[in-house]
Formats: sequence, C-alpha cells, structure tokens
Amino acid sequence: GAGPEEATRSFNLVVPGGGSWGLAFDSEADAAGFARDFLVRQRLVAVSLKTSRGWKTIDGLRDEISDIRRLGFFATLRRFMFQLVAIGIMSLFIYACALYTNHPEKHPLDVAAMALQDAIAALFVCAGWLGDFGSVACSVLVQAVPSAEVDRCISLPGDVEVKACVAALVGASPW
Repeated sequence: GAGPEEATRSFNLVVPGGGSWGLAFDSEADAAGFARDFLVRQRLVAVSLKTSRGWKTIDGLRDEISDIRRLGFFATLRRFMFQLVAIGIMSLFIYACALYTNHPEKHPLDVAAMALQDAIAALFVCAGWLGDFGSVACSVLVQAVPSAEVDRCISLPGDVEVKACVAALVGASPW
C-alpha cells in the first residue's frame, strides 16, 4: 500500500474532455516545488484567460460603437445628403445633355450655363415651397403667425393700427 509520504509525492491531474494523469515524485522537495510551480502557473493561466476575455469584450464593444457610428442618425443623414447631391449632379448633367440635344448650335459651355441657371432657379422655387411648408406646419402646430403678415402690420402708419393688426393676427384683444 501507499504510505502517507507516497500520497504527498504524487498528483492526479484531470484534463477536461481527456483522461486523468498521475505524477509521482521521488522526493518531498520535488513534489513541493512542483505543487508551488503548478499553483503559480495555474494562477497565471487564469489571469491570462481573464485578460483574453477582457480584450474580447473590448473588441466587441468597439465593434458595437463602430456599428452605431456607421448606422447612426447623423451617419445616415450624411449618406442621404451625399446621395441627394449625387442625384442632383447626375440630373443636372442629364438635363444639360437634353438641352444640348435640343440646341446643338450652341456652345457646350453656354448649354452648361443655361442648365446651371435653370437648376438654381428650380432650387429657389423648391426652397420657397419648403419655406411655405414650414410656415404652414408652424402655424398648425404652434399657431404661429406668418412673417409676411407681421411685416404688413408693422408697415401700418400708427401705433394703434399696428397694435390692432397684431392683436387680430394672434386672436387677442388689442387692449
């Protein structure tokens, strides 16, 4: 049988998913050195594993932040504006080609200038529509008064007329 000395000189190591290993040492000092070294290495592996998991977590968080930046509101707005500008430039080019087809006697730079002038005029019309839409939306949501009406009231000659006009616009009593 195995005596008490023999029990302290041998170790049973179990490998997960594998078998069991037995180690036996001839001296108590060798067994104590192995036990000490094994404990230090076991702690080192645990710290390494914890660090590795931490780095994986950090990488995952970095990926999430990257996704948020890539798919966030401002990134989407930036992509939309870029696409809008690209469509505008392509439309302007197609319009200039159509103008040149209708007026082949004109110089291409003159046709390009005409297309650009028409595009600027269309842009101002759209901006006016957008401003009108904004005024209507504000007046519906906030019960705002259009600035043109306020300008009309301000241009009246007397203070009493101005006060009465503004009060009529906001629906309040002038006094």
